[in-house]
Amino acid sequence: MALLLLLLAGTAYLRVGVLRQPLFGPHHERMNETASIAKNFSERSMNILLPEINWSGDAPGYLEEAFQAYSYSVAILYRIFGVSDALGRGLSLAFFLAAALLVYLIGRRIMDEGAALFAVFFFGIAPLGIYYSAAFQPDAMIVFWSLLVVYLFLRWADDGSEWALWLSALAMVLVSLMKPVNLYLGLPLLY
Repeated sequence: MALLLLLLAGTAYLRVGVLRQPLFGPHHERMNETASIAKNFSERSMNILLPEINWSGDAPGYLEEAFQAYSYSVAILYRIFGVSDALGRGLSLAFFLAAALLVYLIGRRIMDEGAALFAVFFFGIAPLGIYYSAAFQPDAMIVFWSLLVVYLFLRWADDGSEWALWLSALAMVLVSLMKPVNLYLGLPLLY
């Protein structure tokens, strides 16, 4: 357990310097759009079904896009702590660390403790993971929910826990609403 905590702390340390950086760099358009949706939720309407962007001119900036669970979560943080890009980046980091914990639990369930720790290590140092785990984008949240689908499904397959199957299905629905390509996660559940 101590080694797992050390790996998670090291993973967080690699990313903590990015939290206060402005939303600039690769994918800055996407990050700024996500931030504007979160800000509009917090300052205008908290109706999750009516996400708004800032580049619509005089017309309402309603956007037809995937389910905005990430932007909405950031908007809640904005209402509590005030508007700051660090909150969105920090939320991504929190979901990435929770995803790393799920990588460990899945690895331990299907292999052993050593393999699970190696999986967390490589998950934590993967370059794309380093970038997206502190980006103001929903990717870390999507990875977390996807891994939760797999973990809960494994729990159900191993011990027949009906609650795990239903929670796995619920997580699959949420992640598929956020990114419809994730519907493939439902194939084992359907089977």
